[in-house]
Amino acid sequence: MFLLVQHIDMLDKQLRNAVVEHLVVCKRLDRVKIPLIGSLLQIAGFSGKFMKLHIASVKYGKSNYAPVVNRWYYTGHGILYPSLFTCYDTRQIFTDDSAPYTLLSSKQLHQWYGEGARSIVGKLINPPKKPQPEPIKLLPKPKHPLVEKIMKLPPHRRVEFFQRFEACGAFKR
Repeated sequence: MFLLVQHIDMLDKQLRNAVVEHLVVCKRLDRVKIPLIGSLLQIAGFSGKFMKLHIASVKYGKSNYAPVVNRWYYTGHGILYPSLFTCYDTRQIFTDDSAPYTLLSSKQLHQWYGEGARSIVGKLINPPKKPQPEPIKLLPKPKHPLVEKIMKLPPHRRVEFFQRFEACGAFKR
């Protein structure tokens, strides 16, 4: 998803914190004076500024000190770098039927991308669950030989014998 705004602070704070991962800051170099030799060039009759060059710095995060992931360069004419004017159709006409956004249905995504669409969109909405390992079946702890013999007695006699053996300390190992 791309959000285009004049400045990052124009976005709502909740939206900024939830959505913005990469921030692209565009700057024009023709407004910046060339360090050291810019004044000499102005004396010689030149502008003393850089040529018309736009630099877009892609940062991972919203702060000024976020690491730069990539840089894109655009010029107004296209001699050194691709032209800035090819980025946007300036002759686009908006009508009541057109909108500057598109909402694609699941059917369209499957027609265009096949199962890859389900894997991309589906993983965002419902991430696949990791298969749960089967629980380890523990072997039952072996019973004391006297307990095994007591369990063979009828229920009303078991408690009596168990209490008698326990009082004697027969179950201590």
